Amino acid sequence: MERLRMFLKETTLHGAKFIADRRRPIYERFMWFLCVAFAFGITMFVVLALWEKFQTKATITGLDTDFNTWDVTFPALTLCEHDPSNQRIIDEFIQKNMNNTKRIHETKKLLVNLTHFSYKTLKEIKTNSGLLQDNTNLKTLSYQLLSPCYALLAECEFKAEIFNCCDIFNPVFTEVGYCFTFNSPYFDTDIPLSYTLKFFKPEDIRLTDSKWNMKITLARVDPRMKISVFIHDYEEPVGIDLKPQHVWDSRVDSIIFSPKSTYTEAMARQLSIRQRNCVFHDEIVLKSSMLYTYTACMQECRMDAALDLCSCIPHFYPENGDKQYVHCNLKQLSCIIENIKAIVDPKGCGCMLGCSNTVYEVEKHNEYSPFETVVGFEVEFLSWPSVRYKREIIFGWSDLLVACGGVAGLYTGFSLVSAIEFIYYFTIRVYCMSFKSEERSKKRQKIKNLQDLHVTNANTDGSVMIINILPPFGIEFTN
Repeated sequence: MERLRMFLKETTLHGAKFIADRRRPIYERFMWFLCVAFAFGITMFVVLALWEKFQTKATITGLDTDFNTWDVTFPALTLCEHDPSNQRIIDEFIQKNMNNTKRIHETKKLLVNLTHFSYKTLKEIKTNSGLLQDNTNLKTLSYQLLSPCYALLAECEFKAEIFNCCDIFNPVFTEVGYCFTFNSPYFDTDIPLSYTLKFFKPEDIRLTDSKWNMKITLARVDPRMKISVFIHDYEEPVGIDLKPQHVWDSRVDSIIFSPKSTYTEAMARQLSIRQRNCVFHDEIVLKSSMLYTYTACMQECRMDAALDLCSCIPHFYPENGDKQYVHCNLKQLSCIIENIKAIVDPKGCGCMLGCSNTVYEVEKHNEYSPFETVVGFEVEFLSWPSVRYKREIIFGWSDLLVACGGVAGLYTGFSLVSAIEFIYYFTIRVYCMSFKSEERSKKRQKIKNLQDLHVTNANTDGSVMIINILPPFGIEFTN
């Protein structure tokens, strides 16, 4: 209490010295105590509000007016036919593998929907026909029954240059079906030898290019054909978290889109993921994807859920190199069917958007009448993509320190030096004073012992001399 009273008398905190002044009336000291307590309460309330702002509103996203680049990456284009199975191939497969002709038609209807990844359909195939064995490799089987690339895509024109579509589109199994993708690193590498994989290199467009588009001519025209068109960032895989920008149904000949890209300045790395509400591509390492994106994170979350529940993953997910993710066979697929709701439930994944991401929105498309059909469509930029958004810090650590220091100084006179004073008074100074008090006690005891010391000496003449030690160390001789 004495140490506390000494601290209150000597500290620079507003009003503290009046509380410790014993010469003041008790009611006056109590009044100053209430004032100081109220000031500290207000300070804590404001500091907590500033801390909450630092945790939830530390960044702001605004238009980047300094953006000036000549090279912009063309988005990835993924085409997913709603029914990619090939009826002729399925007929041949059934005739080759089935002897019971009465059940051919029923099995055919089931196999047509095989590539839609309908788990119940696969289970019905096994139950009704016995056509598939428990150890059947479902991905290999799917490739045997799917329409090849040349049966869907014929000619492509990219930036006014004509290509064979199958030379620039790669096949890929996704959560939404079997697709063909352009300008994306996510494609199947374990495909039959009849397919030719293309080396991936991001395709850019420049301001000087005569065309900023991809024009696709289909190999066949079918009014019943429907194709989901995904326009997405080349770093983002296609999954159930992405919605197609357009479902083509033979009546649209052009899809015109505009990109909205957002990036985050490097200084935002000093904040936590929760504060900036986004994840940098290299901040979290995924086992199933080269870079972190929201879709890749959610996809891996579902893969982990399937692995935990069934010890395998559905065949449309990619297997990784260390064989942790292993594809399910038909027997193991029953477990996936039973737990499908738990697998696709997004709760508990905790995935956030990437700090750099691009969203493509369809601005308009040219549509023909219901009685007309077109043999292809065109995907193009609405205008030169020269607009993007920037996420930057508006309330960082330095801002928090200055704001809290200003509030504490205004209401209580508190500063960093005041904190050092408090620590000093109740740690170093207490130790030093205790050590000094101990030294003084030893000195007093030594003096007391010397005071009690006396020497008696007998002289030759029979008299006695008494020598007394007097403070401070004086000597008195007494006969």
